[in-house]
Amino acid sequence: MTLQYAFSDIVQKDFENAGCATQLTKALDEVASLSTTSSGRDKLTQVFSLCSALHTEKEALQLTEYIENALIYTAMVDYPYAASFLMDLPAWPVKVPLPPKAIHTHIDRTYIIYHILFYNF
Repeated sequence: MTLQYAFSDIVQKDFENAGCATQLTKALDEVASLSTTSSGRDKLTQVFSLCSALHTEKEALQLTEYIENALIYTAMVDYPYAASFLMDLPAWPVKVPLPPKAIHTHIDRTYIIYHILFYNF
């Protein structure tokens, strides 16, 4: 029998081994915090270059789930060689260096991972 959270634990461990699990957790916490206010949702809309504004916490939750899916898929294709069956990804995509801390917030750094690495925007 497989443990209930085995998959999540493996994904988490992959990011821990890459040294970025704490930063990504903080980013998702920041997204959750910003989603509770109108001005916070406006910031999320701006940071993630969304086509339409986030009007409700539920819509912001969908953004969080979208980001989490990108991170999960990135962990699932964390191979020692480049892969292109989902999209063009470098070898060991989880270990792609995070942007410098000079960027303003955890979400701004996660935005780069989310857009440039996985969703390739």
